[in-house]
Amino acid sequence: MVSNCAATSASAFASSKPYNLRGKAGHLNRRGKMFPKLRTAKHLKLRVSTDSFSAGFFGRTAGVARVHHYGLRERGIRYSARELVGFSADDQELERDLLLKHLAG
Repeated sequence: MVSNCAATSASAFASSKPYNLRGKAGHLNRRGKMFPKLRTAKHLKLRVSTDSFSAGFFGRTAGVARVHHYGLRERGIRYSARELVGFSADDQELERDLLLKHLAG
């Protein structure tokens, strides 16, 4: 789940570059959490077909998410990896147990 991901719930993202907290004169500099809107249903989509389904980011949002999730290079800038979506260890254990229970009987 997005909100249970270890990187999104516990630790702050590494700063991409140093910045002046005061900013330019006359400008308000509001810096919040990175990617707060990616958690919304507007960006996290489901795609369903007759034999499969997938949940994830699509279109332009997918490109931005991919670059920052895996720490890729875009427009000459190398971004550090920031885990956006993932499963916690508890979620993975629960999924494994459910799968084994389903396969066993």
